[in-house]
Amino acid sequence: MVERGFLKQENLDAVVIDPTIEGLLNKMNNYKPLPAPKWLNKEGL
Repeated sequence: MVERGFLKQENLDAVVIDPTIEGLLNKMNNYKPLPAPKWLNKEGL
């Protein structure tokens, strides 16, 4: 997906995967979103 340009590596790295439910819930609970600029701003409207 990254090689073909459909997905950025930073977004792929943000995917949360774990083989157990407990591990997945723990990772989801501790997830820190990537900083991202807003798509729109007041000047762009």
